[in-house]
Amino acid sequence: MFVRDSLAIGYIPMSWRHIRVVFILSQAKSLRPIILMSFILKTLEKLIDTHIKDGVLVERPLHQNQFACRAAMPFETVLFRFMRRLEESLNRKEIALGAFLDIKGAFKNTSLTL
Repeated sequence: MFVRDSLAIGYIPMSWRHIRVVFILSQAKSLRPIILMSFILKTLEKLIDTHIKDGVLVERPLHQNQFACRAAMPFETVLFRFMRRLEESLNRKEIALGAFLDIKGAFKNTSLTL
């Protein structure tokens, strides 16, 4: 089965699905996963990624306030926008509500179950 056939029928052969996850110690003293996969699966991943970025997201872009999973949206930009909206709300004497999720050390604190 070739990559084009796999995309056409929506099936990934079992032989392509064998991956290996290796954890490396990052500078932040937490484990960072590196995924090693077959060349064919990596090629399929790249084709789908290109299709999404150059096709789907061009036709139907993400909302301007969608910050997660966006490579061109650095944390500082998100923080600046949040602080600006907070200040505007406070100046208008409105109620401001924020929800935060801290996942520091997520991989270090997660158990591995196979």
